[in-house]
Amino acid sequence: MVNCTKHKTVHWSKYGIFYILMEFHPFWELLDKLGISLPNSLVNRQKQLNTPAENSRQRRTAARPQRREVEQMLDLLDATIEFGELPTGLRDEVSTSKNCWVPPGEMVEVAEYKIPGMVYIGDSLPMIGRYGVEPSLIRPMLRAKSRKPDYEKVPKKYSTSYTQLEAAERAAYLKWLSEGRNAPKVYGTYVWLFFYGLERRVLHDLLDERPTIAPENLPELEQIVTEVKRLRDIYGNPRENWSFANKTETFLEICRYIRSSELPEELIDPMTAKPFTLQIGLGQKVKRGEPIPAEWAIAWYTRLANNALPTAATRCVDEFKTLFQLRYQQKFGEGIKLKPGKTKLKTSYFPSSPSFGRSLDINVGGLPDINRFTAKVTQIGEVVLQCRKELESFSRFLARNPDAPKSAAAIALLPADLLPLYGGDVLKNLQTWLDKNFAQPKTQVAVVSGKEVLKHWSGSNPEKLTKTEANGLANTLTRLGYGVEPDPRLTGTLPTLKNSFALFRRIPDSDNSHELELSDGLSEEYVEATLLMQLAIAAASGDESPKAIEQQYLETYLASVVAVEEWERSRLNAHLHLLLHESNLRGLKARIAKLKSAQRQEFAQFVVQVATADGQATPQEVQVLEKIYKQLELDSQTLYSDIHAVSTSGSTPSPLSSQPASEPVTVRKATPTQGHKIPAPPKGNSKKQELALDMSLVQSKLTESQEISSILADIFVDEEVSPSAKSPSPSTTKTDRPHSKTTQRRKSSKSKSSKSSELATPIIQVAGLDQAHSELLFTLQKQAHWQREELEAIATQLDLMLDGALEVINEAAFDRCDEAVTEGDDPVEVNSDVLRKLLA
Repeated sequence: MVNCTKHKTVHWSKYGIFYILMEFHPFWELLDKLGISLPNSLVNRQKQLNTPAENSRQRRTAARPQRREVEQMLDLLDATIEFGELPTGLRDEVSTSKNCWVPPGEMVEVAEYKIPGMVYIGDSLPMIGRYGVEPSLIRPMLRAKSRKPDYEKVPKKYSTSYTQLEAAERAAYLKWLSEGRNAPKVYGTYVWLFFYGLERRVLHDLLDERPTIAPENLPELEQIVTEVKRLRDIYGNPRENWSFANKTETFLEICRYIRSSELPEELIDPMTAKPFTLQIGLGQKVKRGEPIPAEWAIAWYTRLANNALPTAATRCVDEFKTLFQLRYQQKFGEGIKLKPGKTKLKTSYFPSSPSFGRSLDINVGGLPDINRFTAKVTQIGEVVLQCRKELESFSRFLARNPDAPKSAAAIALLPADLLPLYGGDVLKNLQTWLDKNFAQPKTQVAVVSGKEVLKHWSGSNPEKLTKTEANGLANTLTRLGYGVEPDPRLTGTLPTLKNSFALFRRIPDSDNSHELELSDGLSEEYVEATLLMQLAIAAASGDESPKAIEQQYLETYLASVVAVEEWERSRLNAHLHLLLHESNLRGLKARIAKLKSAQRQEFAQFVVQVATADGQATPQEVQVLEKIYKQLELDSQTLYSDIHAVSTSGSTPSPLSSQPASEPVTVRKATPTQGHKIPAPPKGNSKKQELALDMSLVQSKLTESQEISSILADIFVDEEVSPSAKSPSPSTTKTDRPHSKTTQRRKSSKSKSSKSSELATPIIQVAGLDQAHSELLFTLQKQAHWQREELEAIATQLDLMLDGALEVINEAAFDRCDEAVTEGDDPVEVNSDVLRKLLA
C-alpha cells in the first residue's frame, strides 16, 4: 500500500463527465521508475503540454482525462485502499453517511434499475472498523452496464464488495435487486453483498452501542428480520449453502436478544435450545430469584459446561431422567437458587461483512452470567454420578439384552424409587401376590412353595432360578419392604419346584441394615439360633407339628434368651415358621460329629427338655429323640431315664414350664402281659412322709439352663484356620452388656469357635473324600461367598492345592447330586443345597 501525500479532487465537467487531477507525485514517480506508463500520467501530460497544438481546443482536450480513464483510476484507487486500516486521526474526518441508507418501502433508481429499499446508495461510505469503502455500498458513479446481465453467472474474480465487481457483474447485482431478491439460482456473492448491508444497518446504525434497540427503531428492525428470514428460506438450504443458513440463523438470534432480553420461557426447551438461548433462560430465572428446575440443571451441566453424560443416560434415557429429577429434588428441594452477581451476560457475534473487521460484544439486557457459578455445576455433577452408579447394573443388562427392558431380570436391577414407574407387569403381578399373602396388617410371615415363587418370578428355566435370577428376586423384595428366608444372597439356596420359602415383612430401619446384612453376612448368634430351632422343632414335632405350648415355649425362649440384632429378628421369626412347615434333621451329621462325649450328653439332655416342654414325650417324639441319640452316638437306652429325669425334676428353663410331675411320665403306652402279681406293701403304722423340695437341685437345674446357651456356641461350629488369631466371644445368652455393633460382636464370636475347635474330635470323612478334603468341605459351609485368598490359605494349611481340591470336591458332588458345590474363581460361591446333601 502506498501512502499518498495529497488528496484527490473530483471535478464535474460541462459534458457531465467526471475527471480527476492526479497530483500524487511520489506515486507517479514510482510508476515511472518501474517502467510503468499510465494514460494521463504526470509525464505524459507534461509532454502533451510541451507539444505545440494546433489550437487551444486541442490543448484542452489533450490535458483533459477521458471518462474511461477516470473510471479505471477510481477503480484502482478503491481497490488499493479497500482493506487498509483506518488511521485514528482520519476517523473523525470521514462522514458516517447515514443518509446513504434507503429504508424499507422506498424505491431508488440506479443505472436504469429500480431497486427497493434496504440498501446503501452513495458515492462515499467508509467501513466501520477498516479504511476503505463500505462493501455493500452501491455507487452510482461506477459503471454498471451489460447487454445481458446474468446474475446466475459466476464472476471472473472473487469479490467482497460492490466496488470490486466488474461493470457487467454490477449490472447483474442490480438486476437481481430490482427483481425482488428472490431468484433461486442467483450467484451467492450477490446475496452476501445484500446481507452485508443488513448487518451494518442493525448492528451499527440501529444498535449504536446500546444494549437494546430504541423503541422508535423497532418497526424497522422487524422489517429487516422478516427479510432475513425470507432470504434464509430461499438461499439457506443447509445442504447447499450451510454457511449462509448458519449465519442468518445466528443473526436472527442476535436480533431477538437486542429486541428484548426477556424471552418467553415456553419458547425455550432447555434440552434443545441453543447454548446462548439457554444462558438467557437461566439468567432470567436467576434475575427473578426463581429456583432452577432439574431439567434446566442437567441442560446447564451438559450443554453449557460441556460435560458428557454417562452411558446410562443414553442407554436408558427415561429411567435416568426420572432418577435425576428424584435425586435432584432430594438434594436441592425445588431447585438451586442463585444470587445475581456483577458479571453480566454478553454474547459475541462475528459479522460476515468485512466492514467490521472484528467480533462484536453485545450486552444482553442486564442478565447475570450463569457461567460464573462453577461450584454449582460441580454439585449437579455429583447428582449425575449418583444416578450413574444406581443405574449402572441396569444399563449393562440392557447392553447385553436390548430387547428385554421389561423382563424380571431387568426389573430386579432398577433402583427402588423407579419400580412404581418402570416395574411393568412383572412388578404389578409380584406386588399383587404379596398383598394377597399379607392382606392382614398383623401378618408378618407367609410360607410359600417354590412353585408359587417361580410362577410370579420366572426365569430362563421354568423349574428353577439361577443364582443371578434368585438374587434379583431377593433384591426386588427388599426394595418392596419384604425379605425371603432362606435368602439366596446369603445362603445360596435357590428356588425350585420342590422347596419352600418364608416371606416376611422387613423392619423399617435407618442404619442401612440391609447393606450390612449383605456385606457382613448373618451373625454367629443368628446361625446358632437357627440350628437350635431346627433340632428343637424336630424333637418336639415327631411326625406331626409341635403343639402350641411347645411352639410358644420355643418362641418365648428365642425372644428372651437368644441375642441377635433387632433387624435379624424378623428373619429369625421367618426361619422358625419355615421349620414349622417342614422340619427335618438333614445336614446335622457333620456338625454333630465335632462334639466331644461330654458335650453330646449335655446336648441330648437339652433336646429332651425341649421335647418335654408340654409335660410329656409322645411316642413320635421319642422316635425322633432316638434318632438324635443315635447321631450323638449315645446309648438309646439312656434316653428313657433322661426323659424321666427331666420330666420329674420340672427344671425346664422356660417360664411356661408346669409344676413338677408327681407320677411317672408316659413314654410308651403299656400293653397287658402275663406275669406275677405285685406283692402287697407290708402292714404297719409307718408315718406318712411329707414331700420336700430339694432347693440345691433346683439351683443346679437353673445353672444348667444357663449353660445350655454356652453349649450351643460349641456344638455346631467349624474349625478356624488360625485359632490363636481370634479373641474370646460371648455366648448367645443375653447378658447385661449394652447392645454392641454387629461387626464387633461377630469378631468376638469367632474366638469361641476357635476354642471349641481345639477340643473337637477329628473331622470324619464324608462323600467318599479323604480327611483333608472333608475338612475343606466342612470349612466351605461357614459362608456362601469366599475370597480366593482366604480359601488358598485354608488349603495350604491342609497341604492341598486349592484348584485341585475344589475339583475333587466338585467331582464328588456331581457323582451324588449332579451339581457342583462351588462356582466361580474369585469370589468362590458355595451352593448350599448341594453342600447340605453331601454332609447329610
